[in-house]
Amino acid sequence: MKITKTQLRNIIKEELETVLNEADPMARMYGKQQPQAAAKAPAEPAAQKEYPPECAEVRAKAQKIQEEADDEQRKDYTGAGYGMQAQYYADQQISKLRKEHPQCFGK
Repeated sequence: MKITKTQLRNIIKEELETVLNEADPMARMYGKQQPQAAAKAPAEPAAQKEYPPECAEVRAKAQKIQEEADDEQRKDYTGAGYGMQAQYYADQQISKLRKEHPQCFGK
């Protein structure tokens, strides 16, 4: 039996489509796989919110508190929960700063 080039292309196309559909379980459920849309260009980064000058110190303090808690969590090799406890206290301190200086933090 001879196969023409066109028939061979069609067979390869069908087999490839079958394999691609097997890779996606949703395609099996809903039928033929839809081609993906072209990737969109990345959105422009949102403009950074401007905070009053006095907020720089408050925001730096909140960042330092968070970094110290993160460091403590990384050091907690024992799993005793000291890292979680440090994070809990950091969250409380930062929450207090947010209440005292709402103009310095976004929503």
